[in-house]
This record gives sequence, C-alpha cells and structure tokens, in this order.
Amino acid sequence: MTATQKKALIAALVAAVLVGAVLLWRWAFVKVEREIDLPPIGEAAYNPLYALKKTLENAGQKVESRQRLDLAQMALGPRDTVVMVGDGGQLGARDTEALLNWVSRGGHLVLTAPAFEAEATPAAQRTLLNRLGVATLDVPESCLLFAYRGKETMLFCGDARFAVANEASVTARLRDAADKGDVYARLRYGYGSADVVSDLSFMTNSGLDNEANAAFARQLLQPNYGAGAFHLIYRADMPPWWRLLLERGWPVWAPLLVALFAWLWSRMQRFGPLMPSPALARRSLVEHVRAAGEHAMRFGRGPVLYQAVRDAFDARLRRRDPLAAALSGQAQWEAIAARATMPITQVQEALQSPKAGDNADLRLRITLLIRLRNRL
Repeated sequence: MTATQKKALIAALVAAVLVGAVLLWRWAFVKVEREIDLPPIGEAAYNPLYALKKTLENAGQKVESRQRLDLAQMALGPRDTVVMVGDGGQLGARDTEALLNWVSRGGHLVLTAPAFEAEATPAAQRTLLNRLGVATLDVPESCLLFAYRGKETMLFCGDARFAVANEASVTARLRDAADKGDVYARLRYGYGSADVVSDLSFMTNSGLDNEANAAFARQLLQPNYGAGAFHLIYRADMPPWWRLLLERGWPVWAPLLVALFAWLWSRMQRFGPLMPSPALARRSLVEHVRAAGEHAMRFGRGPVLYQAVRDAFDARLRRRDPLAAALSGQAQWEAIAARATMPITQVQEALQSPKAGDNADLRLRITLLIRLRNRL
C-alpha cells in the first residue's frame, strides 16, 4: 500500500467516525425549547410598579416613578394622577394638606386603605384617609370576584374593608360578596377625585400579568388618563431615613453610643487630683542666667557682670558704628547719644564703671547699657 493510499484510508476512517458521532448525537438528543423566568434586575427588582410604568409609557403617557412622596420635586399639575402604594398615614400634616389642595384643583389620587386598628392614636386621626372621611373596618376575611371578557380573578382577599362617612361624595364603589364594607370607592373632592382601594397588588409587576387585573387598573386610572402625567409612588409607607434609623437601627447605634460615652469618660479631664503633680525639672535658659547673676551679686562679683554687658555693648558698637567706637571721651559719648537718641548724661553714666559695693548703681548702669545696646 502506497503512502497516498494510507492517507486516503485514514481520511475515510476519520470521516466515518465523525459521521457516526453526528448521527449518534442526533439520535440520542432532542432539541427542546424551554422558557426560564429570570429574576428581575435594575429598577424592576425594587419598583413594584415598574410594569405599570412601562405600560403607561408604551401607551404614550408621561410617567414618573418615585420611592417616596416629594411634592416639591414632583410639581403636580391640575390634571395629574398620583398612585400611592403603602399607608398614606405616614405622611406629615403639611404634605397631607398640600396633597388634598392639589386634589381639590382637579388632581386624581389613588391610595390604599391600611389595616384596621382597634385603638387609633391621636396622630392616626389626622391621616389622609381620615381627612377624606374614610374609616377602616374589622370584618372577616373575604374576596371580590372580578370578571373581564370571560376571565375571572379574585381580588382583595383578606385585605382591609372600609366605610365612607360622606355618602354623597361617593361616585363609584365595589363591595365584597359578604357586603361587609367597601373594597374600592371613588370620592369626589373639590374638582378632583380620590380613589381608595383595599389593596393595589393587582397593579404590581406580578399582578398585571392577569388580563382582568390590567383591565381593572385601566379603569382605576381613567379620570385623568391622557390629560396629565402619572406619578407612581411605590413606597409611600417608607418613613424618612432618620426615623427609620431611630426605630429600627437602635440595636446598632445604642451600643455604639454607650461605647462612645465610655471612651469620652475615660479620656475626660479629672478635677481635683488625689495627689499634687510632681515638680518638673526646670531647664529654662533665662532662669539659669538669672540664677548665675544672683550668685555673682551675692559673692561681690557685680563688676564682672557689668564688664560682660559692657563687652557686649562694645562689640555691637564696633559692628554698627565703627567711627563712634574709634572715638573716646566726650566725642564718643556725643556720637553714641546721637545714634541712640538718648540724653548724653545717660550715655555718660552708662559707660562709667559702677561704684564699688553699690548694687543699685550697678543695676542702673547695666540697665542703661542694655538700653543703649538695643538702640544701636
């Protein structure tokens, strides 16, 4: 067998193996398509109204989404719509008043009714729902059957039920099957309206997958649809960060605060020590010079001190005024007095040796010499 025949045989065997592997793969495996729901990312991971936002944007509506209500940044128009998910009772009195004033000018507000509270606090009596005349009820759990185009869905199962004090303001409502209270009511407020709903989970990302839920959400947003912007508040019950830190962060900041106080206590200055502080070693140069002078005076060495000051004066005079230093007697005194602007009598007194044994005269002449030296 020639080399060419060997290469052809090897190529044929390799081709046969590859064809066999392909046939085995196609026989053993079947192509199947399967959909896998991935977890949401980005804004969809934290905004439960993200699907509603994108749906309204695709319909050509102007939409803004926020975590908390911020009336200063929102700049609400008279035909806008605000959807609040969460307890509106967390709003302050100023925000509540401003929001109701906006509704009275033509705005449309959608909010949820909180769970029933047996003992309402005084602050709860001034919430947004109380201003609208809405009170939650303690009723057994029940559901509302909502049907749309042959498709049914159960809504508001176990959610709050409420009653409206001013029946004349109600323009639309829904009650559950047990007729134990309202699950939805549209209230007329000035030129606008406020929709109170037991729960808005049917408008969230998972709820809008149901066609009946989407239809009910569209009816809920009808009053100002196409006339203004939509403002979606997806965490209206989120308190300010400082309040959240005080209420829920105390297991962290309380021990840290105690540790800070303990450290400050350990570092603070003590008042009234038990024992006086030990005397420190005195190493001041001025004190050494003064002590040396007093020692020399005590043992009659005053002329030596005067001569030292006179030598320092003469050295500076030679540097500053060589001509005056070269003179002597009356001529030198006059030249020094003119340069130092001092009376000639003081110059004469300073340049004469002190009287023997007269310490006061010694101090006077040394003082005058130092003053002359400083004026050169």
